[in-house]
This record gives sequence, structure tokens and C-alpha cells, in this order.
Amino acid sequence: MIDYKLIADNDPGGDLETAFAQMQAETVTVPVPGKRQTYLSIADEVGFTEAATLSATIAAAVQAGQLPRWVDIALEGPGIDVTNAQVGPILTSLVNASLTSEMVNSIIATGTETQPKYAGLRIGYLADARRKRERGEI
Repeated sequence: MIDYKLIADNDPGGDLETAFAQMQAETVTVPVPGKRQTYLSIADEVGFTEAATLSATIAAAVQAGQLPRWVDIALEGPGIDVTNAQVGPILTSLVNASLTSEMVNSIIATGTETQPKYAGLRIGYLADARRKRERGEI
């Protein structure tokens, strides 16, 4: 079902082609549920340096009793769910001179993806939404 009201409410106005292009260019970042990351997958996505720094930082935190050992074990094997609400604060708590907040944010961001805000939008839908708005139907 086409949500003409949503389309009309978010219509930037102006000529049809320009408005359509603007709406097509808009994106949203959404979590990828269950996105599990290991040290190797983190290295693939954000770089070996970040993964190595994370590994060393987590190992030190485990040894100091700041983190349970299972976090390190999970990152070595099955991975941790970076979309889990508890994982972000754990990683953020590890920020130090070596593991920067930028590194942590890039690791957490691996659990998200960018999608079109108006997926499936067609120029005809925008034109119809404008007509319906003009007629007072929406």
C-alpha cells in the first residue's frame, strides 16, 4: 500500500523531478539485528589496527578484572552482537589512548546499514500525492 500522506508530508516542494531526486537521495541508518562481529570481521570492516587495538584493550581489561573473559572469547569465536544495547556501553567504557572513541564508533557502526528513506518511491507516487493533497484527499 502506498502511503500518499507520508509522501506528501515529506515532499520538499519545487518542481517534480527535483523533489523526487531529493527524496530518493535521503537515507536512514538502521540496525542490522543480530550482526555478530569477531576480531577478524572487525579487521575486515574497519581495519587490522582497530581490531588489534580492540583485542589488546579487551585482553588488558579482562586481566584487570574490568570485563568478563567471555567477551574476549566471544570476539575470538562466535562474535558479539554489536547491535545489542549492552555492547555499545561496554566498548565505549574501554576508550583510552590506544582505543579511541572513533575506533569504537566505527566498530559499533558495523552493526548498522544505510537504506533509502523512501524505498520504492516512484515519481508517479509523488505526483499522485501532490494531486491528492491539492484535492484535500489527504
